[in-house]
Amino acid sequence: MKTISLLVVGSCAVTLGRLRGQCPEGAHQRPPGIPARQRWDLRLRSRRRSLHIANQALAKAEQSFRDDSDSYKTRDLAYVAERKAQMAEAIASITTEQKLQAQSQSDYQATQGAMVGNARQD
Repeated sequence: MKTISLLVVGSCAVTLGRLRGQCPEGAHQRPPGIPARQRWDLRLRSRRRSLHIANQALAKAEQSFRDDSDSYKTRDLAYVAERKAQMAEAIASITTEQKLQAQSQSDYQATQGAMVGNARQD
């Protein structure tokens, strides 16, 4: 059981470490009534909040592991930390994909505009 708890806590730490390297991005699609800058700020806060929550859960799991590595509480906290890290990773992935989608749409529209401009010149 001690090994399982250590592996779960370790995998949470690796996942959170990967997330720290990702920069917050977003705000390419603007909902009605919210300016682009505010939307970007909201996404940034959401990503930071989910990462912070996952870090807190990991800290609790690590402390519990140091105190009593074989307890059910340690395994439960490690499980919670792993799930919160996965949630933070999913939020980061969704935000990145939304950015890529918005960039693709922008590139598509620019290419279409150029093609229409070329067709009019001919």
